[in-house]
Amino acid sequence: MVTWFHSPQQAQQAQSEFEQVIQRGEQPTDVPEFAVTTSTDGVIASDDDGVAVDLSRLLVAAKLAASRGEARRLLQQHAVENDGERPLTELTRVTFGGVVRAGRRRFVKIVKG
Repeated sequence: MVTWFHSPQQAQQAQSEFEQVIQRGEQPTDVPEFAVTTSTDGVIASDDDGVAVDLSRLLVAAKLAASRGEARRLLQQHAVENDGERPLTELTRVTFGGVVRAGRRRFVKIVKG
């Protein structure tokens, strides 16, 4: 059906992306970046390698959650990953270049801003 509106190559690419992200639970090939500075909401401390954050505030700032309540719910349900690992508390460390995932389909790569 996708080939009706797009080329066969784009249809194949969309199918492989779907299989990678949705079926196998892997990261997409084109993860959007979110620039983090010391003034970003949720950032507690920063150094050259990464930032210490209040993850519920960072999820809202990165638009991975609509509210802090939703962000906390995602954290309680273990639906948040920081570089493939589920954080145990809201206060955690995120490295620059790392990927934060909320739910099955929302990703951002954390970069130094």
